Amino acid sequence: MRRLPGQDLLPGLAGFGLFLLIGGGLWLNIELLWSLRAQEHAPPPMLPSDPLLSAAGISQRHLFGLPSAAPSRQAAPLEFQLLGVLAAPRSAQGAAILLATGEKRPLIAHVGDEIAPGLRLTGLGARQATLSRDGRPFTLELPGPAASSAAPLPSPPHKPVFD
Repeated sequence: MRRLPGQDLLPGLAGFGLFLLIGGGLWLNIELLWSLRAQEHAPPPMLPSDPLLSAAGISQRHLFGLPSAAPSRQAAPLEFQLLGVLAAPRSAQGAAILLATGEKRPLIAHVGDEIAPGLRLTGLGARQATLSRDGRPFTLELPGPAASSAAPLPSPPHKPVFD
């Protein structure tokens, strides 16, 4: 049987590879243990001497959400009037035509738009728009048809189309 050149080196290379593998694993384990041991001897955190200062600092962090601020204005229906609703297959694609109190030009807003500071258009219906301020919804309705003084038109007489 014929031997290949360098075949005598294979057991030596395998042993060297095994040595590197075991040495690398041992080195990683030592590093891990050393880093865990270094954390055991870390000094304890410094606490403030005055507990009231600590409590004030915690209250300023708003750990459980922002505090609810009292709204500076009354309800949204007093600020805007719904002039129209532009329908779409999905309500998220529609728009509302709104008129702000004291303004001459109407505003066209899509669902999700912020139409005033803290006031957002959140939904549309066939004859209504839902606004939200500080998480509280307000519904604006389209004004009803104006009552006309004229008498309604008579309905046409019913004649059969086919005899």
